[in-house]
Amino acid sequence: MSDGVKKRVVEKAYAKINLFLEITGKRQDGYHTIDSIMHRVSLHDTVEISCDLSLPDSISVVCDHPELNKIGYDNLAYTAAEKFACMYRENMKVGCGSIGISINKNIPLAAGLAGGSADAAAVLRGLNGLFDNPFSEKTLFKIAASLGADVPFCLSRSPMHCRGIGDDMSPCHALPNCTILIVVGKWKKKSTGIMYKELDAAKSGISAENRMLAALESQDISEICGAMYNTFELVNPYAGHVRNELIRLGASGANLSGSGPSVFGIYKSEKDAVNAGHSIISDGFRVFYCTPVD
Repeated sequence: MSDGVKKRVVEKAYAKINLFLEITGKRQDGYHTIDSIMHRVSLHDTVEISCDLSLPDSISVVCDHPELNKIGYDNLAYTAAEKFACMYRENMKVGCGSIGISINKNIPLAAGLAGGSADAAAVLRGLNGLFDNPFSEKTLFKIAASLGADVPFCLSRSPMHCRGIGDDMSPCHALPNCTILIVVGKWKKKSTGIMYKELDAAKSGISAENRMLAALESQDISEICGAMYNTFELVNPYAGHVRNELIRLGASGANLSGSGPSVFGIYKSEKDAVNAGHSIISDGFRVFYCTPVD
């Protein structure tokens, strides 16, 4: 780190949606393999990272969401900082000083929008910048892959076709201009592990064809919405209801994100999205308005 012993940086941690998500298999180590099209949206957390080299090595994470403050060392942002600092000390033979992380949380928790993964990726980007980019993009992605399946995508800057356990990525075309209405379900979310087990039993050879790459290339909203799919809807009885309701309220298409419970609708008109949001809020859902980010 140059130019003094104290530095800070602010990173945006963007939420992601799955335009397409299919489970393609299960490895011997228990991890499932996927075929997914992931896209960033403008809904984001704000992550401030600071470092003071004049102080002993330490890591602290604070968040404006009380539930995350209770997590402590299990916070994915903390783990990301810890892994970065460990690798930095090992490679540079010097300490990292006092690292402070402050998260302003806007992405709802445990909603299938990769909020925790986005925060962790923002920490890796921010720390690498603060320490004058000691690690290559390849190395950062290696750290990201060790943190979770969505973290490598959240570290990327483009819409991605993600395969393997989420770490085999290739860029794809972005969504055209549209408004995305994210609806967060009012039901209790099952753990992702339980949902994978239920899905293993439910699929019984069912497999969907990924037509999203060609649809995105066409830049036709109707074609894109026709290609949307999420296999987790097989074990999420509420998702179909919300999806159908969003379409009834004018969405060109709607889809479950991740393992849920969030469902998003794609609207050609911001006005139509806002009108739909006002209608569905009355049913007890939380809504977020956003746009695609590439």
